[in-house]
Amino acid sequence: MGAIDLRSIATPLAECLCFALGPVDPQVIASLEEGRYDQAPVVDQAGIPIGILPVGAAKGLLSQSSPLRSTDPEILHGCIETNASLNQLLGALEEADAVLLRDTDDADYHGLLTLSDLNRHGFRSVLYGVLAELEAVLARMVEISFTNPWDWLEKLNEDAQVRLLGSWQLAQRRNVDIGPLASCTLTELLRITATFEGLRLAAGFRARAQFDKAFGSLPDLRNRVMHPVRPLILKRADVESLNQTMAAVRQLTGDVREYLKNHGFDSRVGWL
Repeated sequence: MGAIDLRSIATPLAECLCFALGPVDPQVIASLEEGRYDQAPVVDQAGIPIGILPVGAAKGLLSQSSPLRSTDPEILHGCIETNASLNQLLGALEEADAVLLRDTDDADYHGLLTLSDLNRHGFRSVLYGVLAELEAVLARMVEISFTNPWDWLEKLNEDAQVRLLGSWQLAQRRNVDIGPLASCTLTELLRITATFEGLRLAAGFRARAQFDKAFGSLPDLRNRVMHPVRPLILKRADVESLNQTMAAVRQLTGDVREYLKNHGFDSRVGWL
């Protein structure tokens, strides 16, 4: 996917508690711990951020009565720009629990972005857009691959068949016949793709087991994206896992788009 504006999920620098170079202020540490913050920006004498210091490192300096210097090895220097791509954002937070956010146009620092910020609605909406793109191209691929919906309907479980057929019949009674595919969930679209060899090959997978391993967790991710009370990211390993999943989703979306294009259909459907 393209660039996203990260300012909507970051904490502006003006609202951050910051460590200043020189003697460590115990009040800053106390305030950070009270707010359950694990790190804070480090600013120089001009108030310009030069990095991020973990609270534990600051407490160590305080206990030793050691000043904070710009060369302190505990200072983290991760930084990304405000229009970074999803891949760049996740890659940066795979390496550190927090990074500084810098404006793209004027190189001024905007604020602080942490692992916990990836649970905000603004970030979830980006992930939803990526998954919605995938749903759109999978649905289009199934649509052009079967003239008779029963060819794929019968591969779903009975509960899914009853729901899809019921929605289809209700739509027909309302003079809107959009077919059963319109009510398919991501789970069902993935199952249909995994079941038929031709669709699997279009998605870049020869064996069903490989496809299921790569995308079996997607429905759960989509549910967590759609329900804000369910956390997405709790630790850095979660970021690595999400980054790998999103890379697989981008690859699958691209492969299916290419399949549609090669069969004479416009791949720019849905969110695409």
